[in-house]
Formats: sequence, structure tokens, C-alpha cells
Amino acid sequence: MRDIREPGPGGDASRLLYYNPALGPEFIRRLVSEMGITLFRDLRQGVDWLASGKFAICLFCQTGMIRQAKHQGLPVNELSRPLKEGVGLVAQAGTMALLDSAPHPNAAKVFLNWWLSREGQLNLIRETAKVTGGDIPDSLRIDIPKDDVPPTSRRIEGYNYFDLDSRAEWLDRRPILKVLEEGLALAGKK
Repeated sequence: MRDIREPGPGGDASRLLYYNPALGPEFIRRLVSEMGITLFRDLRQGVDWLASGKFAICLFCQTGMIRQAKHQGLPVNELSRPLKEGVGLVAQAGTMALLDSAPHPNAAKVFLNWWLSREGQLNLIRETAKVTGGDIPDSLRIDIPKDDVPPTSRRIEGYNYFDLDSRAEWLDRRPILKVLEEGLALAGKK
């Protein structure tokens, strides 16, 4: 598992595990203390361990690195289905903010209205695909085709999605890190 005490991948996924009522702090504590977790900080290390067969699962690995390794023919893959307990949604590509004192507030509102429209979201998906080589998040709009969104990034009907950025308390990683430290202490690790 990538050591989420350092900035990088896994922070959002750990928030899903912690704040999800079906999982919660006890799940993280038991995962870390009972499953023989080995932590890594070098992002390549987890992918290397996974590809070499040293470990069967890599938690909080960087998705882009997994996809690149798979493209290179290494025996790695992403989970093909979301967790039954739910999926976390977080701000990613296309995140936009409106300044409090914008020089032309009406122009900004017009642009934001277009950006969130069907046409704006289709443009976002197309243009992001060009820049990232196809690694793009799904739009929350359900009235646009998702052909350009990779299958692993598409939302699936029937799953419970948590907007992890919608509640201020869910942005706080300190309680998650505290539970992680408790689990590591129970396992005799640092």
C-alpha cells in the first residue's frame, strides 16, 4: 500500500474508505493491522512489486502508472468493477472556480453556464482526451455520450457514489492518518 502519510495518490481513496458508513475507520485499522501491509513511498515501487508478483494487490497505486505498465505488457490490471460499498467522486480535470470579485462577473457566469452545459462538457471530454491521451474522468452529466471516457472511469448505474468534496469534514485527512498510525502500531510497524 502506498504510504498515504506522504502527499500523492491514495488520499481520495482513503477518504472513501474512512467516511463510507459501510467501511469506516475500523476497516482501515483492521486492514493495516491484520493484513500484513507493506508500505511504499516511491510510486514506481508499488507497480514494480505488483508486476514482479511480489504482491498480488497494490492499494493506492497511481492509476496512470498501472495503465502504462499494462500497455508495456506487464502483468498488471486495475479493478474492473467498483467496490460494492461505493465509489468516491473527487474534483479532477475540468474543475472550475468562480472568483469572488471577478472583473466581469456576468461574463464569468455565462462561461460557467456554458462549461456545465451539454456542449461544454462534450468539449471538456474531447479536449481533455487530446491532452492526456485518453485518461479522462467521467462528466456528472448523464445526457452526453461517454464513448471517449475510458471504461474504468465511467460511472455505472446502480452503484453508490460519494461526492467526497461536497462536505468540508470529508476533506480532513487527519482522522484517517490517525487511524492509519493506530493500525500500524497494532501491527508493530512505523
